[in-house]
Amino acid sequence: PLRDGFWLLDQIRREPDRARRKLPVIALTAFASAADRTRILNAGFDEYASKPVDVDWLAATLSRLVEGDHPLRHR
Repeated sequence: PLRDGFWLLDQIRREPDRARRKLPVIALTAFASAADRTRILNAGFDEYASKPVDVDWLAATLSRLVEGDHPLRHR
């Protein structure tokens, strides 16, 4: 692809709208090495999952990421 998730994350984090800038972003990838995880989390993703994704894990993770006073809860 011409643009990947790292490019998209950069665009999201540059948003002038605070709620969009703080949008939780989970990287979904076929790669599952420890180095991949470190690279993804260091890039600023909030979480990382390798395929196939466990739907229960995804639901719990999304709930955790938008808990409390997160701007997404106020929309």
